[in-house]
Amino acid sequence: MNEDDYKKMDAARIGEFLRHADDYIMGELFSWDTSRRFVEGMQYGRRFRDGTWRTDSAKPGMTRLTINLLLPIYQRLLATLEIASPHVSARPASPTKIDLVKAKADAAVIQYLWDRNQLTRIYSEAMKWLLVCGNAGIHTYFCKREKKIKHDVISPYDLIVQPGNSKMADAEWIMRRSQHTKEAIKRQYPKSDPEKYKEVELNNVYRVPNWTYTASTYSDLDMYEVVEYWDRTGNHKIISGGELLFTNKIGDGEWDPKDPWPIVHLSYHNLPGRLHGKSAIEPLLQIQREYNAQRSAIVANTKLMGNLQWLVPINSGVESISNEPGGMIRYNPAAPPPATVGINPLPSFVMDNVVRCHSEIMDLASVHSTSMGKRTTGIESGAAINAIVEQDTGQLTDVMNNISNSAMDIAHQMLRLVKQYYSKGLMVRMFGLDGGMFYKQVKATDLTDEPDIFIEAGT
Repeated sequence: MNEDDYKKMDAARIGEFLRHADDYIMGELFSWDTSRRFVEGMQYGRRFRDGTWRTDSAKPGMTRLTINLLLPIYQRLLATLEIASPHVSARPASPTKIDLVKAKADAAVIQYLWDRNQLTRIYSEAMKWLLVCGNAGIHTYFCKREKKIKHDVISPYDLIVQPGNSKMADAEWIMRRSQHTKEAIKRQYPKSDPEKYKEVELNNVYRVPNWTYTASTYSDLDMYEVVEYWDRTGNHKIISGGELLFTNKIGDGEWDPKDPWPIVHLSYHNLPGRLHGKSAIEPLLQIQREYNAQRSAIVANTKLMGNLQWLVPINSGVESISNEPGGMIRYNPAAPPPATVGINPLPSFVMDNVVRCHSEIMDLASVHSTSMGKRTTGIESGAAINAIVEQDTGQLTDVMNNISNSAMDIAHQMLRLVKQYYSKGLMVRMFGLDGGMFYKQVKATDLTDEPDIFIEAGT
């Protein structure tokens, strides 16, 4: 498409872009669904190309045991990342007095909005998606109705990027999808036509983040899809089906296509040449299946050894044998008495393989017994324990770098929005040298054009 085609962008064409992007990431959707199910404990079954999740019925006498090793790993990694939630500030570009004053204003605005908007909670919610699905987004925007800067976490299902790009910054357009009731959309856009809203497609293929894992298509939920669209031509549009809910005028300053995208993309395992990252859970799925199978075999063998089969001669006169304590078995003494048939125990390599699977899944997750708060055999030194924990935490360096970079990007976005929408100034809370708190009004002219943002030490 050329620039003139983008200038003629309408709801129908945005809908075509959306359908094409959904088809493009179909394989990623299957992976995210599987990882979410496994963490929840639904570990028997497979996701098929038609979108269904099929679980074969267990055969009579078969034991299906689920030992969910993924949930404690998820909880441990989440706790580690939440502790490392970043805080940002600003520093002067030069030692001149004007730069020092403006940098102080930048830092005051960022820290005030960071605490007021509870960015720590925002990051905590984003990290949950990051661990299970490997991707998440944080949208920073100015709410004209509430007249304040806000942040929303976007699931990977609802963050739509132009197909074919390995970086979101290289895309020509991006979208954000969300689901709302008809009444909520009508309140937000009173001049819109509710009959044109697009109902959410709750089927086996195109899922939404709050999907309840039903086996068939669901309907009558009164949920409608809203899509927000930005492109590098300068378009900013919000649609629902064929209804255009909002559109800007290119060049009016509401959306500057030269600015970074208003959504920050976070990924867990950031692989080269791939837009979507891999989650912490996905590499563990196959080993979790094998671990369940081996533990199930051990339990099944234990049950068989406690309930052995009987050899009963035909002429013994024994019709049935019960397991009632103290019960009598009447048989014909002329025939051999009934006897149990012993079975061979499982070979030792089965038990060794269970231990090996457990060790491998912990190694892949970069989580070990010491990090989980358990005592490791042979390690008694406090220094050695700290070294193991630090080594596990060190495996998350790439993830923490992605989170830190996103925090600096969000800080830049907040300062741009303050300069754009708070023309009369923003009242921020500050602290003096004596530790006393006071309020100061910061105007757009008090802020730098190119702020130097950094991550505060210890966060």
